[in-house]
Amino acid sequence: MKLKFNNSWMSLYAKSMGKVFEITHATDSEKLQDSLYKRETIVAVSRLHNYPGVSLLAKAYAPVFRASELQDLNTDNCPYSNLYIHAEGKFFQVALVTTEISECNQFCSIRHDVSLIATDNAGRHYLVSSRAVNRLGAAA
Repeated sequence: MKLKFNNSWMSLYAKSMGKVFEITHATDSEKLQDSLYKRETIVAVSRLHNYPGVSLLAKAYAPVFRASELQDLNTDNCPYSNLYIHAEGKFFQVALVTTEISECNQFCSIRHDVSLIATDNAGRHYLVSSRAVNRLGAAA
């Protein structure tokens, strides 16, 4: 399924293979993955955090930039995924993806460094870093 957010100006990115890719689709269907690869050369570059059966797809051979250019907030005490939401020219690192509002509320009560940014067309809520991460060599 083509990935869309309730805020249409936002998009999802994933660090993979030393590069950052813009995610175009999220699916648990291998048949759809094969079809997209054959038609549009779209490949799986990551998995959806908290949903290991959901593959995140991007255009093959079309990284946006090197992964080392995007700051990583992940630590043992404050874990984050390899995913980022791009909104209003800034990147926010994804800490949790869930379909449960109660889980969002519980997570935000424990982690004061995150906030809800968007919901996708499959009903998954994305909690991200409250502050934008820096893209080295570019304005944050």
